[in-house]
This record gives sequence, C-alpha cells and structure tokens, in this order.
Amino acid sequence: MELQEFIRQTLVQITQGIIDAQDELQNTECLINPMSYTSASNYIFEGVENSTRSIQKIKMNIVLDVTNSSGSNSGIGVAKVIKAGIDNSESKSQKEVTTVEFEIPISFPVMKSK
Repeated sequence: MELQEFIRQTLVQITQGIIDAQDELQNTECLINPMSYTSASNYIFEGVENSTRSIQKIKMNIVLDVTNSSGSNSGIGVAKVIKAGIDNSESKSQKEVTTVEFEIPISFPVMKSK
C-alpha cells in the first residue's frame, strides 16, 4: 500500500469514527471536538452567563496492521490478537505493523448544581 493511500484511509476512518460518535451522542450533553475549543485552554465557554465546561483529551494510540497480499486486496485494520497455528493459505503476504497516535477533545455531560 502506498503511503498516500495509508494516510488517506487512516484519516478517513478516524474522522468517520468521530462523526459516528457525535451522531450517536447528539441527544446527550457530551461534546466531541467542540467548535469553541482551543488547545490553549482546558475549558470551553457555553455562552450562558459566562459558564464554562472542562475539556478532557482522549489520547489514542492505535496499532494498525497493514497487509499486502498477492491475490487479494490490501487494507488497513486495527491489529488483532493472532492465534498461534499453521497458516495454510497459498498467497504470499507482507505484513507491517505501525501505530497512529492522536487526541480527541471531549466535554463529558455535566451534572447541574441544584
């Protein structure tokens, strides 16, 4: 797999994962990658009487398994635990493992004081 394709697929999958999580949590007060967030602060302003919310940074270090096989499509997948055994496949494969590390800012739902 070409480096350009690897980068493209990795970024698309990370972005789609963020979008899917935002869609699934849209009816909660969870803010994933909030618009008003800047990395200079660990807070965002909600715009309601100068209230703020704290931001956490979810750090992810993902191990990727990149396989190029003759006779099949190559692709990127999250590395899985591989069971010991004999591989009876006839295709020759070249396997590379790499890691991708990134952070996603998130503000978890807050409990309103009474």
